[in-house]
Amino acid sequence: LRNFERNPSLDELSAVANLSKYHFLRVFQKRFKMTPHAYIQNLRLDRSKEYLQYYNEHSISNIASALNFDSVSSFCNWFIKHQGVTPMEYRKQKNKMLWGDSSETEKL
Repeated sequence: LRNFERNPSLDELSAVANLSKYHFLRVFQKRFKMTPHAYIQNLRLDRSKEYLQYYNEHSISNIASALNFDSVSSFCNWFIKHQGVTPMEYRKQKNKMLWGDSSETEKL
């Protein structure tokens, strides 16, 4: 599932596995305890959090595009739904955890 950013269909996934889509879905759900769609969404969420935390040079727009979202607003709404904060708030929280309060370091 290296191409999860492009959100492959159940037909595409089952074809790669050389199984009918119904059998693929049953096998996948038994193994991963979730649908392929939910699994891919989790991968996208993990990747988005990684980009936000470790790649500050990437804008929210670039991250949304890299993860194949139609727009920045659809990415932001999706991220809020899954994380409870905006991508920018998530980035700020993680940077603060990694680097501390920037206002404190500026005072030194």
